[in-house]
Amino acid sequence: MELQMMREMLDGSKLVLAVDINGTIVETDAAHHDGSRLTLFAIDFNEMMADSKAFTQAVKAKPQTYEEAMEMMKTTPGVRVELRDSVSVRFE
Repeated sequence: MELQMMREMLDGSKLVLAVDINGTIVETDAAHHDGSRLTLFAIDFNEMMADSKAFTQAVKAKPQTYEEAMEMMKTTPGVRVELRDSVSVRFE
């Protein structure tokens, strides 16, 4: 029941933390970039909820450390996260 309510509340939702570069990216070591946007963290809840098992695991997960949380997010469908502590970008 609780998970179904979450599904209904989050349907169509996305959460994105990104940097839009004012220029053209020439070079970057960021894992997720498209055009002039670097995505640091993104969740597409519909994609995440499409896999019921993965969604349930993500909702119920209780990572104890930052590293555990990053490892969990790395394998969760619909989640993109920058795992580096810092990224470099060269733009024009």
